[in-house]
Amino acid sequence: MAIFKCKMCGASIEINNNEATCECEYCGTIQTMPQVQDNNKLISLHNRANTLRLKCDFDKALSTYENIISENEKDAEAHFGLLLCKYGIEYVDDPKTGKKIPTCHRTIAKSIFDDIDYQEAINNSDVVARRIYEEEANRIDLIQKSILSISVNEKPYDIFICYKETDDSGKRTKDSVIAQELYEELVKKGYKVFFSRITLESKLGREYEPYIYAALTSSKVMLVIGSKIEYFNAVWVKNEWSRFLGFMENDKNKYIIPCYKDLDAYDLPDELLSFQSQDMSKLGFMQDLLRGIDKLISRENQSVNVIDKQIVQKSNYTVNTYNVNALFVRADILLQDSDYDKASGVIEEILKMDPENAKAYIYLTLIDLGLKKEDDLLKCRAKVLDNKNFKWATRFATGDYENTIQKYIDKIKDNTKNGKTYDIYDHALDLMKDGRYTESINLFKSIINFEDSAERIEECIGLLEEQKYKNAVKLKDSGYFIEALQTLNEMKQSDAVKWLIDECKHKYYDKEYQHALDLINMSFYNEALEILYYMNGVGDVNEKIRFCDEAIKKSKYNSAISSKNNKAYQRAIDVFTSIIDYRDSKEQIEECKNLSKYQNAMELKAAKYYVQARKKFEEIKDFKDSLDQIEYCNRGLIIESKKSKIIKIVIGIVASLLIIVPLVIWLISFA
Repeated sequence: MAIFKCKMCGASIEINNNEATCECEYCGTIQTMPQVQDNNKLISLHNRANTLRLKCDFDKALSTYENIISENEKDAEAHFGLLLCKYGIEYVDDPKTGKKIPTCHRTIAKSIFDDIDYQEAINNSDVVARRIYEEEANRIDLIQKSILSISVNEKPYDIFICYKETDDSGKRTKDSVIAQELYEELVKKGYKVFFSRITLESKLGREYEPYIYAALTSSKVMLVIGSKIEYFNAVWVKNEWSRFLGFMENDKNKYIIPCYKDLDAYDLPDELLSFQSQDMSKLGFMQDLLRGIDKLISRENQSVNVIDKQIVQKSNYTVNTYNVNALFVRADILLQDSDYDKASGVIEEILKMDPENAKAYIYLTLIDLGLKKEDDLLKCRAKVLDNKNFKWATRFATGDYENTIQKYIDKIKDNTKNGKTYDIYDHALDLMKDGRYTESINLFKSIINFEDSAERIEECIGLLEEQKYKNAVKLKDSGYFIEALQTLNEMKQSDAVKWLIDECKHKYYDKEYQHALDLINMSFYNEALEILYYMNGVGDVNEKIRFCDEAIKKSKYNSAISSKNNKAYQRAIDVFTSIIDYRDSKEQIEECKNLSKYQNAMELKAAKYYVQARKKFEEIKDFKDSLDQIEYCNRGLIIESKKSKIIKIVIGIVASLLIIVPLVIWLISFA
C-alpha cells in the first residue's frame, strides 16, 4: 500500500500501487494516481510536488515534477502535474455544488492540447486515466479561452508593479506603500501602470487572472518591490515576476527592475541577480528609477520594422502588433466555437490596421471554408487555391509565413492527386468521429501507408477499448454485472480494466450474496448453495456454505429417521448413504439393513416359510431376538414335519380303504 496526497484537497489517500485511479473519500473527486511500483523515492517526490502545487508554489512544484520525469520519463502523472503548474491550476470549492473545480493563475496563449507534457500524459496513460486527463484539459481549456477573451479587450500597459500587499497578519506592508508612491509618480508622467491595489479595485467580484495576464503580456517594464527576502519569494509575488521572465524570453523589449530596501543586492533571488537593480534606500532613488524607465520605454518606441515590437512601421501606415496579436487570439477562440460571423468581424478589424496581413486573409479563407484552424488547410484540395482570400494571402505573404503558405499549396496539390485515397481517409475519419471504430479501422487498414492511417488505427483501437469500457461502466451502474464482466473480459487487461472487473465482481457478489441470504432465511438451502459456491472464498461465504451444508444434512438425516420409523428402510438407507459422514449415518445404515432383513424374516415366519425365515434370521443372528426366532422356526419345522407324517398315514389309510371297499363289494356281488 502507498499513501498519496489528494490532488484537489490534499487529504491522504491509501491505495494499491496498481490502481490507476481512485476516489478521494474526503472531497469525492475521482482522480488519477502515480504508477510508482513501491518506489519510495518517487512516492515522496510526487507528494512533495503535489503539496507545493496545492500551496500555489508552482515553480518549486514544477521543478520537483521535472525531477520525477528525469527518473521516469514515462510517468504520466508527473507530466500532467507539470502541466497544472505551467497553467497555475488551483482547485477550489464550487459554491453551487461543493465539488472541486480548477481555477487558473497562469494563462498561456498556446492551447493546452498542444503542450508537450499534455501529450506525454495522454500517450503514457491507460484508457481510464486518459479520459480523466482529457476531461480535465477540456475544463482548463475553457477557462483559458475565457481569460484570453477578456484580456484581449484590455488596453496595453507600460509598467507592471509587482509587490506583496499584506504581511502574515493581514496588515498592509511597507512595500505596498512604496509601490503606491511609485504608481502615482509614474501615472503623473503619463504611463499606464498596473498596480493591483488600485487597478483591480474596480474588478471586485471577478477573476483577476485575465487582467493580470493582459498586463503581464503588454507591459514593457516590471518593477519588483521588496523590503524582505521572503517578500520577493512570496508565492503570488514570485508567480508574477517568474511569469514576466518567461515572457521576456520571447520579447527582447521587456525589462525587469528589482527594487530592494534594507537588503543586500546579493540577497535577491538567483533569477533576479543578473538584472540591474535599484536600492530604494539610496538618496535620489525615485529620480534615477524614473529616468531609467523613460529611457527604456522611449528606446522601445523608437524601434521600427521589427515584428516583435509593439509598434511596426510599414510603407505608409503604422501597425500596433500587440492589438493585432490579441485580435488573432480572439479570432482563434471564435473559430474554435464555429462562430464564423464574429470571427470575420475580428479579422476585418485586423485588416483595418494592417490591410496587407497575409495571416488575416488565411483566416478569412478558413471562415469561407468552415474550418477551425490553419492546419485544416493541409486536408483540403484544389478548390482552395481558387479562393480569393487565399490568393490575397499568397500575394502578401513574406518571410517564414510565405514558406508556410507554400507548404499549404504543395500539400493541397498532393491531396488533389490522391483524391480517391483521401476520400477513403476522410470517410474513415468521419466514421471515427461517429464512434464507428471497427468500420473506421477496416478503412484505415486499406490505406495503411497513407498519411497517419497506421496511427489512426491505434487511436481507433484505443477509442474502441474506451467505448467498451464506458459500456461496461454503464452496464455495471445499471446492475448488469455479468454482462459488464463479459465485455471487460474481451478487453486488454489494463490496470483500469482489472480494477473494474474486481468492482463488478464485488458488486455482483454483494447482490447475489443478499439473494443467497434471503434463500437461507426461507430454508432454500440447495438454491442458496448454488449461488454461494460461485462466490467461494469471498467474505464469510465459506461459513454460509458450511451452514447450508449442515442444514441440508440435518434435514436429510431427520427425513431418513422418519423413513426408518415408518419402516421404509430402503428409502432411509438411500438418504443415510447420501450423508454417510454425517453423525451416525453409517450405523443407521447398518441398523436399517438389519431391520429390513428382520422385517422380511418375520413376514416369512408369519407365512410359515420357516426355512426361508430361518435363513434370513441366521444372517442377522446377533440382531434383536433373531436366535430365538431361529429356534421358533426350528420348532415350527418339527411340528410341521410331524403333521406331515400323520397326514401321510391318514392319506395312506384312506387310499387303502378306497381300494379295499370296492373290492369287497365286488366279491360279495359274486357270492
